[in-house]
Order: sequence, then structure tokens, then C-alpha cells
Amino acid sequence: MDPWAAVASSLGDEAVGALRTGPEPDVAVVRLANLLEGVPQLAQPGFAAPLTALAGASRALLAVASSLGSEAADVLTWDAPPAPVLGGTADPLASIQRGVAAHVLGIAALDLTDRLDMPAVGRALSDLADAAASAALDAVAGNGPRMAVIALGKWGGGELNYASDIDLLFVHDGNETEAGRVASR
Repeated sequence: MDPWAAVASSLGDEAVGALRTGPEPDVAVVRLANLLEGVPQLAQPGFAAPLTALAGASRALLAVASSLGSEAADVLTWDAPPAPVLGGTADPLASIQRGVAAHVLGIAALDLTDRLDMPAVGRALSDLADAAASAALDAVAGNGPRMAVIALGKWGGGELNYASDIDLLFVHDGNETEAGRVASR
């Protein structure tokens, strides 16, 4: 099926109009049609605004939506980013990665549809980094030395953006070699 027709039948003519006026419309519509084919739960007019915004903005974000499958529907209906809860499964590091990806997708969808301003995006991304660092430290520390992570730079100031790295400082109480092993995991 023609990707324009596929998007129109799934999300409506308004979505097609948004794609046509957005960046790289011919690329964005193919990306979006592929996502809708792979995750049919998203083929509903209620998802048109965030999906068209994401399709024009980032191939990577649509790949995240695809990897999340039907879970992406929950993220795309957020009114505001919830407090991130990460880890806590049999494979905590994989759970953290998946949770971070889902939260970035939700934050970006809110941002790209003008439902979250830039200071709120920075706070949400910083809160997500807080939760990820805490969950990762919990996952690897075990019975090792007591450790804490101190957020520095934009992260510490609650001003992360999508391209930010995170500057951090590990503080430990105990054996330096063991603390280094935990920190490097």
C-alpha cells in the first residue's frame, strides 16, 4: 500500500497534512507507515499528533516506539512525564534501558507537540537521569561499598537536553578498588 494512503487510513487526513508540511515528508511518511504496520495498536487517530511530530523529528524515536510495541501507546498518551520507576526486574539493566527509552519517547512527544516547554523538558530529562543512575547503582552495588552519585553540570542543574551527556561524581565509603569496580559496571 502507498505509505500516504496507509497513514491516511490509520491516522486521518490531518496527519497526512501535518506530514506534508513537516521536515522530509517523503521520508517521514515511510517511517510512520512502517511503524503503524509493525505496531497496529498505534494506528488510531488519537496518536496522530505525537506520531507525525516524531516521524518528522527523529528516526531513532520511531525506532524506540517500534521496539516498545503496544507499550508505546501508554507513553504517547501522557499529559505530563510521570516520575520514572526503573529497574527492579530479573534483568535490571535491560529494564533500565527500556524504561529510559520509553521516557525519552514520551518526553519528546510532549515536547514536539508543544505540551512541555523547554525548562520542563530539562527537568524531566534530569529526573530521568536521576532515576537511571539510582537504579543502575542499586543493580550493580550489591554488598559492595556504600556509594552515591552526585549530578554535576546541566544534569545537576536540572537542565539536560536530548544531546546532553551526564557529568557525575561517585562518592564511596570503603575500599577504593571495590568502589571502582562497582562504578565501572
